[in-house]
Amino acid sequence: MSAALIDPPRIAPFIMKIGESIQIIADGDPLFECTSCEEALFDLMCCYYVFNFKYSPEVGPALHFIQSEVMKMPDDATTKSLSVLLPLLNNLKVNSVK
Repeated sequence: MSAALIDPPRIAPFIMKIGESIQIIADGDPLFECTSCEEALFDLMCCYYVFNFKYSPEVGPALHFIQSEVMKMPDDATTKSLSVLLPLLNNLKVNSVK
């Protein structure tokens, strides 16, 4: 686990699964262990709110989608991100059907 925490260095919280262990990691340190993917996702989103992290550009649209559609907590940034993400998802759907 320590090798995975070093590269790449990340400050914002993320989920790491190694074997059967699912951890929430923030600032390079494990915060706590989760028992399921659902719990890990919920805990990850809570970490963003508790520690007041901004979504990074790499994962922002996906996290805004989760925030808006799964957790039903939209905001102004969610609307902007969804305008980028939803056309991409629709394009994937159309291309996968062909």
